[in-house]
Amino acid sequence: MSSLQQQREAFKQRLASQPTFKRNIIHHNVNNNNNNNNNNNNSKLHNKIFDARKIQKKANYELPVAGTKQRNIGQQLYEVITYLKTCDEPQTAEDLKKNVKVDIYSSEDLYRSITNNNKITYDPEEETFAYKPVYDIKSKEDLLNLVREHKAMDVKELKDSYSNLMEAIKELEADGSIMVIYSKDNPRIIYANDVSLNVEMDDVFKELWHSLTVPPAEDLPKELEKAGLTSMKVFETKVNPKNKVKKKSKKSNRKVKITNTHLEGIDLTKDYVVEKK
Repeated sequence: MSSLQQQREAFKQRLASQPTFKRNIIHHNVNNNNNNNNNNNNSKLHNKIFDARKIQKKANYELPVAGTKQRNIGQQLYEVITYLKTCDEPQTAEDLKKNVKVDIYSSEDLYRSITNNNKITYDPEEETFAYKPVYDIKSKEDLLNLVREHKAMDVKELKDSYSNLMEAIKELEADGSIMVIYSKDNPRIIYANDVSLNVEMDDVFKELWHSLTVPPAEDLPKELEKAGLTSMKVFETKVNPKNKVKKKSKKSNRKVKITNTHLEGIDLTKDYVVEKK
């Protein structure tokens, strides 16, 4: 038995041996002394079990190696999900420890975060972990069935479903199973191609179609009149004068110099002194 399996079995035993605590409710009754004694005994037992758990955690705790950077649970969970996205097959705990340097049995909180995450599929019987995408695609046949079911699919919604998505799209487009709309040379939307609707055309109709040309824009009205057709007229809408938006007058920012020229020649300390009565 490998060391990782021994750690896993020991971790499972620790989880199974953990006690379940009940909240003790103390009923205040003067005449019932037996209940008080039982509550005191339960409280003492609770403290003993709690202290035993603390000792057990300290005994199982491994000191970090000097110089290593400790990662919190959120960082380890993110790295596990990122790694599982690139894997088409379920991964074991040993694979995660080897490739991501995450030991899921090193912490109870980490174990619960990974096994209960909604983006991870956990198989308790096989002890494996796999990424849980929106659409479960394992091959180009699964992709074709999905597109036929939805008629059209956005490629963005499928990127985290299958690692070989782009290769599968190219192969299905090459054999005519799907039609693809590109955006800057990248597949954007894929459609299911119903082969039964494909109609073979004679070469005469193909040549006739390609021989038709659209006249220049300036000659288009004349050509439409020759064919007995009228071009679309653009009618100007009458604007109600009441609905016109009044333009706000701009405020002038002219600087005005204020001077007291009307007070020239007047001494306010002499001419406007109030006489004392």
